Amino acid sequence: MSTKRSTAVFSLILSSLILLSMPGRRVTKLDGAMESAAFESFGSGCRGSVGVPLLEPLDDSLPWIGSEFVLQISNLPPLQKSAVFGFLGDTDSMFRGANLPLDLSIIGMTGCNLLINARLTKFILSEFGVAHWELEVPNDSAFVGGNFTVQAFAFDAQANGFGISVSNAGLGTIGAQ
Repeated sequence: MSTKRSTAVFSLILSSLILLSMPGRRVTKLDGAMESAAFESFGSGCRGSVGVPLLEPLDDSLPWIGSEFVLQISNLPPLQKSAVFGFLGDTDSMFRGANLPLDLSIIGMTGCNLLINARLTKFILSEFGVAHWELEVPNDSAFVGGNFTVQAFAFDAQANGFGISVSNAGLGTIGAQ
């Protein structure tokens, strides 16, 4: 699947998740008013071979409708290319009936926690210890005020018995300019 098509499909699924996270929400016309976009980091990741992976917006990127929201994942293994999985969800309270955060020590990921209800996984390629995750935010006012959660997992053979390090998580709120 081409990158452009993959991004479009991912955007469509993101849209569905956001709408599902807003049950009974009524959308009113914005009339030129601005609704703030936001991104807040929460929780902590677990140590990999070069430190704890850090998930944060690239520069001053925020999830505005009709724009690309870019997250940067750093402190990854400094390989030329490496695999990272971005998890997208809509809450930080439950995952498949289990309370979050979920301790991943039981599968050999000592000190790591799942912090969000990972509903969708996006494969991201890192280069020399940094990955960029682009999320296309739909250009539709129905999404304003919608929330989503994100967290990243990176292959790192030296991280723990499972060979994966985990980032902090983030909560995004879609805004309109």
